Amino acid sequence: MSNHLFRHLLTAAAGIALMIPIFASPQTSVHERRLQQLEERLETDPQAVLDSLSHLEKALRKEDKLRHRLRWLRGEALLRLKRYGDVEKAFKPLLNELTGDADSPHLLVARTALGLGSALVYLSRPFEGEAALSLALRQLPKEAPPMIRAEILLEITRSFIYMGESVNAADKALEALEWALSHGLEKSVLRARFLLGYAYRNQEKSATARIHFLRALSDARRLGYLRYEILSMNELGNLLVMEKRLDAAMKIKQEALTKARKAKDAYLISVCQHDIGHALIARKEYTRALEIYNAILRRKTGLQSPRAINMARVNLTNIYSVMGRGDQALKIAQQTLENVRKHHLGELEPAVLIQIIDLLEKQGRLAEALKRQRELTELNEKMSQRELERKITEIRDRHRLLDQESEIRILRQDKEIRNLQLGRQRILISSMIGLLTLLALLALLALVGYRAKRRANRDLESLNHRLDELSRHDPLTGLSNRRDMMEKLELFKARADRDGSPLTVLMIDMDHFKSINDNQGHELGDRVLQEVARILQGRIRSQDLVARWGGEEFLIALADTNRSGALKAAEQLRDAVEKSGRSGFSPENPVTITLGVAQYQPGEDLQSLITRADDRLYVGKREGRNRVAG
Repeated sequence: MSNHLFRHLLTAAAGIALMIPIFASPQTSVHERRLQQLEERLETDPQAVLDSLSHLEKALRKEDKLRHRLRWLRGEALLRLKRYGDVEKAFKPLLNELTGDADSPHLLVARTALGLGSALVYLSRPFEGEAALSLALRQLPKEAPPMIRAEILLEITRSFIYMGESVNAADKALEALEWALSHGLEKSVLRARFLLGYAYRNQEKSATARIHFLRALSDARRLGYLRYEILSMNELGNLLVMEKRLDAAMKIKQEALTKARKAKDAYLISVCQHDIGHALIARKEYTRALEIYNAILRRKTGLQSPRAINMARVNLTNIYSVMGRGDQALKIAQQTLENVRKHHLGELEPAVLIQIIDLLEKQGRLAEALKRQRELTELNEKMSQRELERKITEIRDRHRLLDQESEIRILRQDKEIRNLQLGRQRILISSMIGLLTLLALLALLALVGYRAKRRANRDLESLNHRLDELSRHDPLTGLSNRRDMMEKLELFKARADRDGSPLTVLMIDMDHFKSINDNQGHELGDRVLQEVARILQGRIRSQDLVARWGGEEFLIALADTNRSGALKAAEQLRDAVEKSGRSGFSPENPVTITLGVAQYQPGEDLQSLITRADDRLYVGKREGRNRVAG
């Protein structure tokens, strides 16, 4: 009976299809052909496509489906013109409209989400980009062109790389590589191999990364894809720098730069020059490195590329500092800080402040260094808060997208049921079997909807629990964060005021932490922070509390402990960290801490207590570090 019904539905559909040309406006088919022609021109002349769409928009004012396609074409043209901010403005409202309509074509939804995700990754918002790209992957129909799936997988790989999730990036790049190989997509194979090498390089798997970069280089030369030939050569040079084979690294990097200059590609030239500068610093050829970064500064203006300008200035500051030209280094660093703040380059501001603090300390200008240190602490706190808010927003957006997709599925199922009911009323009017079948289907759909709702509620409860965890703990060390510490200190203070019991806090700062990051890399710096956090957590009592206060600072609250007892506890912590630093890390960068001790005075506000501990900490810093000041 179901086959009989299916034949009737096909007959009705064919009849409607035959009648469409009679009633449809001839102008509609003309517009469809015009949109198809413009889509075919996207790769070769996106600006011409953009101009043509402006003239076509008025004619399609009443054609919703064609207008959706026109808006997608506009976003794609902007994406190819690298106007990523405009791409976001074009694609976000379009995606909301498409996901809110059960009749929207799955392929258009997927391609819109792909374009939006790509733009967000280029705008340094990889978490939002990955959410949109995941939606694109879920919405992509099986019959879609293989190239689109490959593109989505490659963009998800890029988002994982920007998020610092190298293992996930490698997994997704492998998936993209297998898909591209199975469908004969040679350029996608090349890009997947390059990204796979990049992911393994970030995991410090140099040998594996080299295999993939060499394959990418070979493919790029065979396909005449100069961009990836240059990028692959440059990354092979970076691997040689990691392996301390600096002469070989310089040779291949210079070759890549020569090719970039012949291609007259400003982006590739900057990439190659910047990495050559790093190689020269590794070789301690500071004069040549200065020439490289000054060349970058001369070639671009701050308005055209403020980030490139300020990255070059950061490197210049490091070079002048190493060369012992502290005054010049400090002058450049202070100019860089002003420029970074002017252009809202928040990701560079902490690094510049750390440079200024280090240079001021070396010159003995401790009051100015302390002022800048407080600016850095406030900035880190704001950045942590923004990061937390961003993660919360992303989790909520993911949940909203999942909810929207669930609603779309239910709407589409609803529509299919209504169509099925109409057909069966005409065909199975004399039979109760059809009615019973329909009722059974409705009951099944109700059960599915109920289970989906329960599953969504469980997911929401899990997300809310995770949000609460994120808001109270530092993601790197697992310790309480500043917010959690302040809430619990209020309870400690209330108890001290009520019972007259003593309460003491220890403000802790790691000594010369910047040199660990500079000489050994940020990954080692993170491990050092985690080890110090573990030592502090393991050596306090169950009734005490330790928190990461910001950057390399920690705060410990000691309940029922007076100043004398706190000084002894602080000395034990200092000694434990010093011993661990000698045995567990590089002797060139010993790990030590300085502690400031302050006992709570009845009626005193918490900020005053913490400030006193902070002041004692800086007394310890001035007296030579690796000590307790109370």
